[in-house]
Amino acid sequence: MDRFSPYFLGNILQLEDHFCRYYVQDVHRSQEESLDVPHMWFFDEEMAEQWLEQCVEYESCDTMRALRDFLWYHGTEGWQLHRMYDDAVLRAAALELVLHSLTVVIRPGFGAVVESGSDLLGCGYPFSLSSEPDSDARFTRMARHLNALVNHQKRRQATAPGQIATALDAYPGFHSGLIRQLPDLGGSPQRLAAIRYTARLQNRPSPVAQQIDTVAAALHLDREMRLACRTMLTISVNDPEVMTLIHEFAADHLAATGEQERRQLGIATTEDMATAFILAVAVLCSNHGAAVAGQVAILAKAAEQLHRLAKDLKSIEPRDWRSAKSRQAETERARQQPTPQRTPPPDPFQQDDRAEAAPLSPAAEEQNASQQTPREHTAAAQEPPPPHDLMMELYASEEEGEEPLNITDAGHLLVGPEQLQEKTTPERLDQVDISPGNYKFAQEARKVENRQLKS
Repeated sequence: MDRFSPYFLGNILQLEDHFCRYYVQDVHRSQEESLDVPHMWFFDEEMAEQWLEQCVEYESCDTMRALRDFLWYHGTEGWQLHRMYDDAVLRAAALELVLHSLTVVIRPGFGAVVESGSDLLGCGYPFSLSSEPDSDARFTRMARHLNALVNHQKRRQATAPGQIATALDAYPGFHSGLIRQLPDLGGSPQRLAAIRYTARLQNRPSPVAQQIDTVAAALHLDREMRLACRTMLTISVNDPEVMTLIHEFAADHLAATGEQERRQLGIATTEDMATAFILAVAVLCSNHGAAVAGQVAILAKAAEQLHRLAKDLKSIEPRDWRSAKSRQAETERARQQPTPQRTPPPDPFQQDDRAEAAPLSPAAEEQNASQQTPREHTAAAQEPPPPHDLMMELYASEEEGEEPLNITDAGHLLVGPEQLQEKTTPERLDQVDISPGNYKFAQEARKVENRQLKS
């Protein structure tokens, strides 16, 4: 599941145009809960109606059906849809969007980026679309800064504090037990995914989101700055590729950190070091980081790259979380596998080149018959004779010039295994068989009467 999955599952209206998909959330979801995706809401009915008309132009039938269902199930004004034309339905849907300030999540198509302003909040309409930036280049630059930070940690003097420790000194009320109070902020991508999945199943806020709110509230007093900090941290922590890169850096940085600095920061594992790095980045992106920005130049550059990367990841379709090396290795394995060859079906018009078998001579047939086993010879001798064909008998009698058999009389012929025997025709009425099995007794009686009248 990607970051758009919760909004897709919780939407009450789904629309689409040429470039994006839109998930309208219910009235209980506020704008502050949609920090990791681009979204908008409307203050003017004309702008909302303009957006709906844009969706109708793309797919009129499905859009109007979805709008009528939205007004029927979620409308609060008692709309009489059976008396409303399409124009009235558009105006009613626009009024519902503005009246309840419904959040509309924007999912851009592949290759498109949603640009809604210079801030990370992404609020308001209309928005603009541009081509997707080179996110791989930003990942490469960020990895270069993180490697430089590890090298600086290795070359520094044993008594001098590292850049992460220097940045954390500017955190309000920082102490050695603070990182232990944020146990999930720097978790591995697999553990964070499990935490989010469990929170969605239980329909409760994620512990990671609560810890992010704690950090943002400690660093910012202004509401907009607090939302911007929450947005950056939410996107960074929920993106598996970013957290994989941070954990690789944390493992190397932890190995280069002395025991005294570890006790000072209160870190012992790779996840603790990842949490410390995220806190240091959050400090440098706030007003508290201005005092120490000159002392931690390499960490400041890494924080700036992470801030830009979070802004880009929010506005694009979710990327493949696997690393570039794993994707390249999978491509090479697929290229080395042999292509299965499909056997073509036989051509029905192709003539068989095989020579037909020559007929056997009478001497060869006798020799084959003599080579049969006694059991086969006995079975062939005991085969029953073929059944007598009544129609062939009728045709043969016509060809020889004989009087053709009467079909009525032919129905009384008894066919046996040896020969064809004819049933005798009665001469008097008392000789007519009137048993239930003789269903032609009336016809036989009529023949006897006719024969007596002629005589």
